Amino acid sequence: MEGQYDIYYGIIWGARNAFRIGVVVVGVAVIIGIAIGSLSGYFGGWVDQVLMRLVDILLSFPTIVLAIVLVTILGNQRFEIFGVKVFISRLTALIIAFTFTQWLTYARLIRGDVLSIKEKEFVQAAQAVGGGNLRIILKHVLPNAVYPVLIAASLDIGAIVLSVAALSFLGLGPGTDFADWGQIISYSREWILGSHGNPFNYWYVIIIPSLAITLFVLAWNLLGDALRDVLDPRLRGRT
Repeated sequence: MEGQYDIYYGIIWGARNAFRIGVVVVGVAVIIGIAIGSLSGYFGGWVDQVLMRLVDILLSFPTIVLAIVLVTILGNQRFEIFGVKVFISRLTALIIAFTFTQWLTYARLIRGDVLSIKEKEFVQAAQAVGGGNLRIILKHVLPNAVYPVLIAASLDIGAIVLSVAALSFLGLGPGTDFADWGQIISYSREWILGSHGNPFNYWYVIIIPSLAITLFVLAWNLLGDALRDVLDPRLRGRT
């Protein structure tokens, strides 16, 4: 195959990279989004205005375009941070870029729930008995507001992998040192037409990696739907 890739190798090790990118990006983005969104919704006032205006500004940029810019700037570059030289690989740049763009939606999502929950009686009771803000947020507010974020996060893992595959197809993926489904599909373009008189001779070079991406994204979407059915109180008891 083009690029000296073995398809079996590419699919198996590409799955490892897909899990690594999807889980790491969404995991870090969820932590950042929950922290920013909780502070914004709970304290309100100028804190809410500053944080949400920052989120609005960043959301005004198309996600994929912003990711492309960040990957181009950071990928395979050496930076000096506090006197320490750091090399950022293309894979690390992808993780940083999509984490930077992904936490925004989680912050907006959890902020809305926190604004509603902080007005509940049990939160006001905790404030009345002198509970600290951090304790109230962690013990009373977040456990009741985090479920929509977890559902959205499980759905977004597949979407992140799909976006990374799109960048790999364009030549902005982890690089030739890593097996990547989008890169395999990019190499497969030369073989789509097959040989003369047998256009489907090399059908597997495009179908197999495409099927791997489809099944990966579908699996996470099904998991997200299952979590929504379990965690969303509005859907409990429905048949």
